Amino acid sequence: MLLNAACVCVVGGVNSFSALDEFVRRWSHATRRTELGRAFFLAITPWAFAASARAIHEVARPPTPGWLRVVFEKPFGGDVQSASKLAAEVSGVLAPGESFLVDHYLGKGSVRAIAEFRRVNVEAQTLLGRSWHPLRSVDSRGSSLGIERVEAAMAESVDCAGRTRFYDDYGVVRDVMQNHVSQMMALTLCGLDGTSRRWSACSACV
Repeated sequence: MLLNAACVCVVGGVNSFSALDEFVRRWSHATRRTELGRAFFLAITPWAFAASARAIHEVARPPTPGWLRVVFEKPFGGDVQSASKLAAEVSGVLAPGESFLVDHYLGKGSVRAIAEFRRVNVEAQTLLGRSWHPLRSVDSRGSSLGIERVEAAMAESVDCAGRTRFYDDYGVVRDVMQNHVSQMMALTLCGLDGTSRRWSACSACV
């Protein structure tokens, strides 16, 4: 929660929203601070998203006019049908602008540094700015100036211990390739805005 001149982080489970609300109210009263808003980061399995959203809405909303932000860690459902059903349930208790979907992978330092790496790396800018049609662009020696293909490889030093049930339900391909790898590819290849150092088409890519 965010109080004037203070940010307090509280870690709890999906069944502790009532206790959290009571703690925040008592703490803000004891410290004579006005609560500005609350942000919830739900790094839990998708089956608990709807129930958690309802609980937050019913017992853990901040006092008016405090703002509310509920962040859902992917995956959001197991397929199109379950994702659509989940979206309808969440939107039934959270207003537009109160719910957000994120992938923790985008918060990794190496991933966040991709834009800056591209900005300062002249060779990378030159390479990524070339034509995607190699047969249509050649130099004086007849060599292709374009990019023929892009390959992505991902390697982890840890095994799936403790994550097998999750992968059995949602699939490692959907979790890793559809999310982590595809997002890194998008951030590497989409257009850069040289003035703001941000991706000009970041929202469209990711």
